[in-house]
Amino acid sequence: MAIRFYGALIFLALVPLLHMAGPLWPLLVIVLIPLTLVGSEFLFPGLAAERSTGPRVAFRLLPLTYIPAQIAVIVWATLVVSQPDGSWFEFLSLTLSIGVLAGLFGMLAAHEAIHSHSPLDRLFGVLMLFAMSYPQFRVAHVHGHHRHAASSKDPTTARRGESYYGFVFRSVAMQFRTAWRHEEIRRARRSESLLANRVFADLALLLAGYIVVAEMLGGHAVIFLAGEGVLSIAALSLFDYVAHYGLMRSDGEPFGDQHSWNASHAVGNALLFNMGRHSDHHRHAAGPYQTLVAMPKQPELPAGYAGSMLLALIPPLWWNVMERRLRGLGQGAS
Repeated sequence: MAIRFYGALIFLALVPLLHMAGPLWPLLVIVLIPLTLVGSEFLFPGLAAERSTGPRVAFRLLPLTYIPAQIAVIVWATLVVSQPDGSWFEFLSLTLSIGVLAGLFGMLAAHEAIHSHSPLDRLFGVLMLFAMSYPQFRVAHVHGHHRHAASSKDPTTARRGESYYGFVFRSVAMQFRTAWRHEEIRRARRSESLLANRVFADLALLLAGYIVVAEMLGGHAVIFLAGEGVLSIAALSLFDYVAHYGLMRSDGEPFGDQHSWNASHAVGNALLFNMGRHSDHHRHAAGPYQTLVAMPKQPELPAGYAGSMLLALIPPLWWNVMERRLRGLGQGAS
């Protein structure tokens, strides 16, 4: 049922609730998320995601509920850290916890929204991306990643033997270039002004927003928003790194189910907007998250998305595990 997907809201609500207990308590959320995801796979290894049932509106309401809630928490934290009597412990605690939440659940909600055919959904997705200081993602992802995934043209496909730490810098820089180039081609085709370039317009609005925050709330608020944005982008990039690592298609080969890493555990898919069904998402990019299912030829990650993301933070262990996986798929040696 739809209610099983709403667990992300619990983690989000914990931040202000834990903050009431003390300035460092919100950090507990960063521990609880992987414990829940990885722990559930360890305790219930055979608990596979089932096909979702229930009214479609109940599923659609999740991103439309989560995004305003996430933005409200970001605004609340911005006001908290701008107070003159705040501590650096409180500042770091809120920056880390909210940055991770925005990069995982906030980004996945925005991802669902920007793929939607509904203008309202897409607006919510863009607002979430602005709250993460990453508005160009809507162009780079839809018009870049989904067109070139698992190829050398896609900056969000991690190369075999590439570490996450090298990937994140390359990916973010190249996604900006991809989005800018796409917008410039589109603008030139229509003979429009520079303002028609959505990347340029988004960055101008983002800069204006930072200036307003600086004038109204001061430097601490600006640093918090920038730090929260950097962390959320880093968390998103970790998801991107895992999603297609090493699964490169040859020239002329069409994108297939075998070019995405998947995870089938029920709890992980419920908390991550069913993104463990990544192969099916690439088949039906605009399809609602609850309709995604397992594909016959989909490669499976060694420890679900959460466990694999943690593993990717230790490159030697990640490479060792994934080399065996890739060879098992007939990819040969790197």
